[in-house]
Amino acid sequence: MKIVKFKAGLGNQMFQYGFLRYLQEIYHINPIKIDITYYDNEKYRKYWNSGIIQFDLSVNEAAIDEVKKYKPLAWNRIPGTTVYRILTKLEYTINHRCYFEKNRAYVDIAKYLSCEYFDGYWQSWKYLEPIRPALLKEFQPRRPLSEKTRHFMNQICNKNSVFVGARRGDYLNNKYAQNHYGACSLEYYAAAIQYMCSKVSDPVFVFFSNDIEWVQKNLNADTLNIQPGQIIYRMNQDVCSDFEELFVMSACKNAVISNSTFNFWGAWLIQDDEKIVIAPKQWFKDGSPIDIIPNSWIKM
Repeated sequence: MKIVKFKAGLGNQMFQYGFLRYLQEIYHINPIKIDITYYDNEKYRKYWNSGIIQFDLSVNEAAIDEVKKYKPLAWNRIPGTTVYRILTKLEYTINHRCYFEKNRAYVDIAKYLSCEYFDGYWQSWKYLEPIRPALLKEFQPRRPLSEKTRHFMNQICNKNSVFVGARRGDYLNNKYAQNHYGACSLEYYAAAIQYMCSKVSDPVFVFFSNDIEWVQKNLNADTLNIQPGQIIYRMNQDVCSDFEELFVMSACKNAVISNSTFNFWGAWLIQDDEKIVIAPKQWFKDGSPIDIIPNSWIKM
């Protein structure tokens, strides 16, 4: 048996599930269970309740005793605390049954199959592409989407729609996120949208953001040099849930994404083989290595 740790929000959980399925499909490893003790902390529980459990997936949760067996030092510590960081670092230094992802770059996991516990974000398209057909089938909602969401998806499905993701919020207000990620620049969006206009006939740009008022003020017909009728803003009152917004994004034909795993999945789930996806060439502001953007996507 092996265990894959799950942590953080929906986009990250989808990568972790993708890695789990990669182990199963490519290396025929079974059983694999998931460690969700990260969400035992009330502060983080909301990310599980609004996360991957909304997909119609079959996963087996590891029991506490099973987690403790592989990770005896840090299994019950509160994520983000100094004690947690110290014990986790110690755990993965001396405990060779655990593999801890050192950064977000692709890892040839075949070298580490002797490990029994895997802790990482696994944000590489290389884990996903070999199992894309399986993931597209599995990343389906457990319950029907709301009528409001389905109505909007029907409205855009016959347009040459381009979803534009602008993540701000925590990327500006959280010190770590501000230093590590950083929000994409206005110049990035202007260049990406002009490129889309040169490649897509009569494009309609659908904007998604956790700061939609800022987007309306700074990314509009005047600043982007396009027609007002080419822009749709997903206002807060239009949004039923982040989970449903993922499917609205994937209903578009093309994408301009921010440096966000949520945006990544919205674009990755678009099933049009001719789709154009533009992504920021600098994913991390601090230059940390990552291998998230597929070769077929355009980096700007």
